[in-house]
Amino acid sequence: MTAPALDLRVAFGPVSADDFDELVTLRITTMRESLERVGRFDPERARERLRKSFYPEHTRFILLDGAKIGFHALRPDGDALQLDHFYVHPRHQSQGIGSLVLQRLIAEADSQHLPIRLGALRESASNRFYQRHGFVQTHEDEWDIYYLRPHASLNEKIEFRAIDLKNLDEVIALEPRPDQAALVADNLYSIAQAGIDPAGDCRAVYGDGKPVGFFYTRILDEGRLLYLCRFMVSASEQGRGLGRRIMAKLLREAFSAPGIELVDLAVSREAGSAEGFYQKCGFISTGESYRGGWRMVLNRDRHQSS
Repeated sequence: MTAPALDLRVAFGPVSADDFDELVTLRITTMRESLERVGRFDPERARERLRKSFYPEHTRFILLDGAKIGFHALRPDGDALQLDHFYVHPRHQSQGIGSLVLQRLIAEADSQHLPIRLGALRESASNRFYQRHGFVQTHEDEWDIYYLRPHASLNEKIEFRAIDLKNLDEVIALEPRPDQAALVADNLYSIAQAGIDPAGDCRAVYGDGKPVGFFYTRILDEGRLLYLCRFMVSASEQGRGLGRRIMAKLLREAFSAPGIELVDLAVSREAGSAEGFYQKCGFISTGESYRGGWRMVLNRDRHQSS
């Protein structure tokens, strides 16, 4: 018998004041490794920090097949929703549960036209997780990094569209910043190249119906590898986290396709390259010389665990 889809197995359950000790245990179990890494593991301090931000009416258990495996606390805070806590037991991490839950919370925020704010421990892997889901860093302090995820009316609807005679000119007109021009081929060349590439496909990226970017991919290695040949965001649209949101959508669609196990790319060796951007999106540098640059890769398991 086929197992039920994960979406059908994950649910939320109510929390009462009597559940406080159980929540403390979940928080300590989940945070222990990250806190020990920065020398801040203290069970009593963990208890007190949860106590100071414990609002049972805004807290829910995360249930998997009815069993409690984590919890989250999302509460109104002025002109935003504050995600005070979000924990999934380590035994149930790297299975896509965290992403599924966060997507539901984002949908809740969007339905209220509110952004989400949160803070993450500096050395925690959760920073990469939140960045992948469209959260943009706003500031930081000694121990934590703070993020904002704009609501839907600010975080425009992103679409990937085929390129045809109707939109060719507006896609060709998209340009990177002047300092990036030498690092990526122009869109006209890429469209022409993809047109004679049996394995190639290029798409225009639209935000709320306006062209904002472009990418060109190739399916290789008998369908197991997606090679990202080109990726650009228009200069006028940079600096607001849009590139990471586009990349997150691209990767979700890539790994939802049957057979794709790895996405790779070649990043320029020149100063000002996008290596840092791709690292924030989860790619790892292999140190290999590759297609005129340095190879960076992201496999399915790493993407699903983020």
